[in-house]
Amino acid sequence: MTRQHFQAIAEALRLSQASQETIDAIADVCNRYNPNFDSDKFDVAWIVKEIENNLQNEFFTQRKNLQN
Repeated sequence: MTRQHFQAIAEALRLSQASQETIDAIADVCNRYNPNFDSDKFDVAWIVKEIENNLQNEFFTQRKNLQN
């Protein structure tokens, strides 16, 4: 699997509000089948996407409030 696959999986976990236990279990499975898998980067991909989405939502909320 490529990095894009792992990012897509991280995104799906975030969207489904998966527990940290689920995220860790999936990272363990990915690591088992790909010795180059970096579970820290997997965790970071999930966290970064969450932060990006929160910032984007905040931006649009503030923009909407300024327009009103």
